[in-house]
Amino acid sequence: MVIYMSDKKIKTLDDVRIFLEGTVEVEFSITNKEERYQWIRRTLVKFSYISCSKNGKGLIIRYLEQVSGYSPRQVKRLVQQYKKPDTSSANSVQHRDLNASTALRTQCC
Repeated sequence: MVIYMSDKKIKTLDDVRIFLEGTVEVEFSITNKEERYQWIRRTLVKFSYISCSKNGKGLIIRYLEQVSGYSPRQVKRLVQQYKKPDTSSANSVQHRDLNASTALRTQCC
């Protein structure tokens, strides 16, 4: 059985905390590796991971691990890639522009 999850209602770190406290196991509906990586990147941008407190970052990491099914090591590797994007790609420009948004920064700090 496949269950589709929408994370549109998870907008703040409090929402993430409530999700983590109330969920035993979640099956991720994206099976394509590239789509899963994109979801992780969007989630990091959504919560403005780089500017979050240490506690906020921990919540986001736990959320990514639980929903994606990836190991802590794999999530950590993907977060490192997000923090240090390839400067030659167009994605790195989007990365910097999205993190500069003050609206996103206020959600986790």
